[in-house]
Amino acid sequence: MFVRGAIGNTGQLDGSVTSQSSVTLALTGTVNQGSITLNSASSFPITNATQGWNLIGNPYPCAYDIAAHFLGNANSLGTNCSTTVYIYNPTTGTAVYAGYNANGGAASGTGLSAGRIPSGGAFFIRANGGSPTFTFQEAYKTTAAPSSLHKTDVNDQFEIKYSKDTVESDYLTVKMYNGATLNYDAFDILKIRNDNLNLAAFGEDTMQVSASVIQPVVSETRIKLNVEATAIGTYNFDFKNMDNFQSNITVSLFDRYTNKTTDVRKNTKYTFDMGPGVNQWGNNRFELILNLDKTNVDEFALLNQTHLLVYPNPATDVLNINISNSSFKNSEVVVYNISGTEILKTNMANSSAQLNIETLSNGVYFVKVSNQNGFNKTVKFVK
Repeated sequence: MFVRGAIGNTGQLDGSVTSQSSVTLALTGTVNQGSITLNSASSFPITNATQGWNLIGNPYPCAYDIAAHFLGNANSLGTNCSTTVYIYNPTTGTAVYAGYNANGGAASGTGLSAGRIPSGGAFFIRANGGSPTFTFQEAYKTTAAPSSLHKTDVNDQFEIKYSKDTVESDYLTVKMYNGATLNYDAFDILKIRNDNLNLAAFGEDTMQVSASVIQPVVSETRIKLNVEATAIGTYNFDFKNMDNFQSNITVSLFDRYTNKTTDVRKNTKYTFDMGPGVNQWGNNRFELILNLDKTNVDEFALLNQTHLLVYPNPATDVLNINISNSSFKNSEVVVYNISGTEILKTNMANSSAQLNIETLSNGVYFVKVSNQNGFNKTVKFVK
């Protein structure tokens, strides 16, 4: 339900309200508490019919923390459910669906950067298998206010606003995260198409996403863009958060139609004409080019920006280890138990490796990875 403002003089929603204003809605009845499970047999079922999309609502009288739900349920939102949720945001023009991927924290559009669903808020979640189940849990209710704007103080992501005027716009988020790829994977947010303007990224698999989550940049990385509109005219790209995005990474926009490359750190707004020609729109015109500026690298800062990824967590038989800087070689890997006793010790020749942990007892452990480059980090995992 979308209420624009207060009820008109006649006591009805009669169209007499022409501007937004504060309005108080009163709800009566029993307050929902405890676990509430949605599945194919529930009163409000979640199914895998057609393309798997389900519109469900936060049943609690407070916000619901999707990020905490994901972490508290062994990195899952539910049985045979994707890791992304979407909400409808009517304040953003044509880009009305904001997305949040709990697997890595990527957000697209505005309204879900913290992963909290407002009280009574409806959101889409996609089933990706038979007999899907989503369970709201008391533990993930929160008194924190749902976020209404993107984060602007992060250095691992930036946004592109695509617009023709001040009314209609669409958004694309680019975020770096360990373990992600250029193709669509568990960290990305699939694109939900708008009626008019559409901006998306895609990899070799051609799957379009509104949040493209990539491996931290250590060498040239190219992200292909798809840009569409229903009318010819002049359009704009506005690059957001470039001042905060990791300073030693160059970001350029390549326009294949004009054969022009623009440094978007120096020119955060790019204006272009889009006509009826097939090379002026679609997936063959624009490409983002990201590169590590090794001529201006602070080695100490680079070490701080290098991440250690250990997954899955919890793990059962195999533990994957990845260092985001692919140039790091010959690292020592040591596993300790919660008492600090050394359990396993090995070397990884490159920036990734696998450990067999089948013989470890269930419990909490720590994996420490260090090398001669000065890299030294420890991550906790659960067996």
